Amino acid sequence: MTDHSFQLLACKYLGGQVEKLETELSGARGAEDIECVHQSRVASRRLRAGISFFDKCFPSKNTRKWLGQVRKITRRLGQARDRDVQIEFIKEFVSKLGKGQKKYKRGVNRLLRRLKQSREGLQPKVAKSVDKFNSSGVLADMHGEIEKALFSLKDEEVGLQSRFVFQNAREAVSSRLQELFAREGSLKDPDDKKGHHKLRIAAKRLRYTLEICDAAFEGQLEDIIKAAKHIQTCLGDIHDLDVWDEFIEEFIAREKARTIEYFGHSRSFPAIEKGLDFLRRKCGQKRRILFNEFLGYWKEISKEGLWGRLLSIIDSRLSEYPEPQESTSAA
Repeated sequence: MTDHSFQLLACKYLGGQVEKLETELSGARGAEDIECVHQSRVASRRLRAGISFFDKCFPSKNTRKWLGQVRKITRRLGQARDRDVQIEFIKEFVSKLGKGQKKYKRGVNRLLRRLKQSREGLQPKVAKSVDKFNSSGVLADMHGEIEKALFSLKDEEVGLQSRFVFQNAREAVSSRLQELFAREGSLKDPDDKKGHHKLRIAAKRLRYTLEICDAAFEGQLEDIIKAAKHIQTCLGDIHDLDVWDEFIEEFIAREKARTIEYFGHSRSFPAIEKGLDFLRRKCGQKRRILFNEFLGYWKEISKEGLWGRLLSIIDSRLSEYPEPQESTSAA
């Protein structure tokens, strides 16, 4: 039988994420706010992390179905979210161009127009994906299983802390830290883009694991969760700039071919390309600045022993629940 405290923690965490996803998907379907798509993806990822963490609390046939459906909606919202991020980035970039940089606006605005056209074309797919996900009944199914589990606990005096809870937290966090440390070496090479991206993913997984366990630790993990979020955000910003480098190169090739097809020549294209090249150079410069800033932060938290303190907090809570001693009977 699953530990009651672990089961209660599962219900509280998963119930919150199910409600969050339901709310945000409604906004994402209607394109009410670009944050709805973003928050829908975040909620779906947290939900997936929670389902995997608490898989002992529910029948495996259920969790397999849940994971499959939630993974689909995460993926289907991805392209729309990427376009939203790109559009906001270019809008801000254009707004900061000075008087002496007006010559670059034409190319950057061309890119912005194409991104907006692409995003408009994606919205019907977003709506269709949300409808398909809702019709799968997976969230209603999760609601039902959570309510069933809570009903089974109604006559029990159950808190969120137990040896089982802290043991699982220790094992999961240790595994996530190993993933993080395995990617740390990529920071020795400023140009190891793939390595930095994998480090970001490891930080994201660690953060989600800490958030899942947070309620049982009564706020003790708050500053460490903030640190993991900061790592994820910094490396995410760096990764976005890496994507721009390749994206702009491909966009130039596509747009030039499109210009030739439309006009029969490319004589007007250098004015467009000038702005796009300028954008790519600026992205490269910003990438180097952000990487150096992040490297300083990483060294700072490493020197402070943040990750060792995290494990000490978990071990301290675990020690409050000694392992049961086997009873011995007299011969």
